[in-house]
Amino acid sequence: MLKPWWERFPGRLEYEFEGLREIGVEFQQDEIAFRNGRLELDLRAVLDEKEIKLHARFPDLYPYFRFELFAPELTLPHHQNPFLKNLCLIGSATEKWHTGDTLAAFIRDRLPVVLRTGAAQTSSEVIGLEEVQAEPITAYYRYGADSIILVESSWVIDPAVSRGRFLLGIESHSTPVIRGAIQEILDDRDKSVAQESRPLSRLYKGSLRGRWVRIAKPVFEEDAARFLEVVSREHPDLRNPRWHWFGDYGIDVVGVLFPEEAAWRKTGQGWLFVVRVAQNRRGFRPGHFWKAYFARPAPVGADDMFTRVPELGPLRGKKIALVGLGCVGAPSALEFARSGLGRLNIMDGDIVEPGTTVRWPVGIRAAGRSKAKVLEEVIRSDYPYTDVASWHHRLGSALGDQEPDLKVLNDFLTDADLIFDASAELGVTHVLADFAREQAVPFVSISSTPGGWGGRATRIVPSRTKGCWMCLQHAVLDGRIPAPPFSPVEPVQPTGCTAPTFTGASFDVQEISLAGVRLAISTLCAGDASAYPDVDWDVAVLTIRDQVGLKTPSWKTYTLERHPQCELCRAMASHG
Repeated sequence: MLKPWWERFPGRLEYEFEGLREIGVEFQQDEIAFRNGRLELDLRAVLDEKEIKLHARFPDLYPYFRFELFAPELTLPHHQNPFLKNLCLIGSATEKWHTGDTLAAFIRDRLPVVLRTGAAQTSSEVIGLEEVQAEPITAYYRYGADSIILVESSWVIDPAVSRGRFLLGIESHSTPVIRGAIQEILDDRDKSVAQESRPLSRLYKGSLRGRWVRIAKPVFEEDAARFLEVVSREHPDLRNPRWHWFGDYGIDVVGVLFPEEAAWRKTGQGWLFVVRVAQNRRGFRPGHFWKAYFARPAPVGADDMFTRVPELGPLRGKKIALVGLGCVGAPSALEFARSGLGRLNIMDGDIVEPGTTVRWPVGIRAAGRSKAKVLEEVIRSDYPYTDVASWHHRLGSALGDQEPDLKVLNDFLTDADLIFDASAELGVTHVLADFAREQAVPFVSISSTPGGWGGRATRIVPSRTKGCWMCLQHAVLDGRIPAPPFSPVEPVQPTGCTAPTFTGASFDVQEISLAGVRLAISTLCAGDASAYPDVDWDVAVLTIRDQVGLKTPSWKTYTLERHPQCELCRAMASHG
């Protein structure tokens, strides 16, 4: 049985108490909480000749983590939770806290600063005294479990417009838990004042209409029903729900727009959404018995999504054609979508076998389905700012009645800014490299080796890379560029499979995927000084394991020179 912190660290409790006595703070211990394994103190401190009541609550894992200090009789515009009343004495990151810090030292040194900056109205009063970060009021409300309403933060509603309606796309009508996105906002005359810049409607099977109003200042009311009652004093019609009935329950959604801090000491527009849920109950008229909860607002515009990856901005206007959706290609496709790529074409002729999911990004629920289609659906649902199209097609096959390769590739490669090969098939890699050369677009190829012992990433950029794909084959044959290490163990042929397959773990082969994605993105961002940096090599060889054992993954990079035995390069040189 783990002991409470004051027993694990003998003397620390007394040290805390002595520190409080030294600075003249009166305190009383909550004995009931202490018997239950938690330290809570009621305190009285004197600051600027004024007495202030405080309450301290120590975490179970003190002093690894900070205590919380509450000021229940204070209401500060900044640095205080408006509901729980705890004070923000230091930044939220745990690195701001040191195990040697004490409650007494915080009351003596930090509390006066927090009281001063918390009441300050302008940034000039607090420069150098507080962290440069916004404190949005919406962060403090308690939201219904799993509920969320997406809204673009870039929308600016004319201050003269104070009310209206909105169209809300929702995941399902089968549950009163609202998960959806605002698709359009209208004013009280049904004129559109904001509309999603990129359709999210395909993500949602249902829809409903809600009302929205603007209020002059935030309402600090933690209960959703009481919150709505306060807002209704300014907008009385909100007292009467407008139910959308789905079976035995009804839904009414109200959006409230109000000023809140959007950047450090700068005011913007914030949203709160109240969802009223009516249920038919014996003895109550339909719609008379209802409960309410807050649905979490969340920003979802393109700028909101990619603020965390500013160097990847150029990708929004780029298109990649990716062939091969196995254990290295499928993770690559998802990484491109996460990075905000504008357009992604994906191709593979295989289905998902249950056994392959040990190194594939989607599990057994995808078994039996087209790899390309599964990934297309995942990207459309989870990364809607990337346009994606899939082709279930096997290149090079003369069997069956599938569409001709040339027709498929013509559609697949059109307007591609980069061709990405993860096929693990020499013939496919060869033809894609040739097409990339003919279309004068960059070509990136990645592959792993048996056992996941190593791999290779190659980039060929027209008019920049000296050698070609055939030069690479010659360079590998004569040892100028070494082949990556591979397992000597024979391939395995799982039951039901028509061909042997290599062994290897997902966490090893994904080293290749990440390197290939990094290489492709650096290529597409080249020339933009503010974007993701470019590389100065053409081929990288990965070593994870060798005959001796496991290594720290390491890469060696090489320049792809024109090989003297490459007939293709000689022919191209002779033609000018």
